[in-house]
Amino acid sequence: MADRNDKTSAPDAPTGTPERVEYKVLLGWNPTNMGERVSLRLQTLDADGAREKEVSETILFLSKTQAIQLADSLFHVTGETAPARRKAPLIDRLFTRK
Repeated sequence: MADRNDKTSAPDAPTGTPERVEYKVLLGWNPTNMGERVSLRLQTLDADGAREKEVSETILFLSKTQAIQLADSLFHVTGETAPARRKAPLIDRLFTRK
């Protein structure tokens, strides 16, 4: 056990640097609107193939802001743009109460 007064010992709390990084292949995902949050279920497979071909599931909980930032960064890194929103048909716009 590290001496808490020893400044050279490693801290007990995480520092933000992972001890181990796992590389996965994304197979699928399923987002769910949960009101103020979004649940994102990811299905993955180990990228190195060393282990058996077992599908893993991870569920992430994101704020709506985080979900938007994630989507925006994925559009940016792929060089794509978000799909344009379509206007409602004219008949719906004429008869919709505001």
